[in-house]
Amino acid sequence: MKCSDKPIVDYQAFLKRFAANREATATNWWLAANLAGEPAPKAPGTKESFTVTGAPAGARYFALCAFDDSSNRSAISNVATVGG
Repeated sequence: MKCSDKPIVDYQAFLKRFAANREATATNWWLAANLAGEPAPKAPGTKESFTVTGAPAGARYFALCAFDDSSNRSAISNVATVGG
């Protein structure tokens, strides 16, 4: 799970913004702040929750990626926004 003060986007989306000189409008997934305390994964299909604590000041956008046992990474989840 990661967070940022700007929308979190994947590498390709970030490169497009960079090419348009708009990279300041988003945070690349790999540069977003990591959140500590993520729980160990549960069995597939099991509902999970995570209470965020210790997020950097100004963090409003949150997203996650899942990794399997072979280090294959999912796409970035929908980006949740907190606050106005």
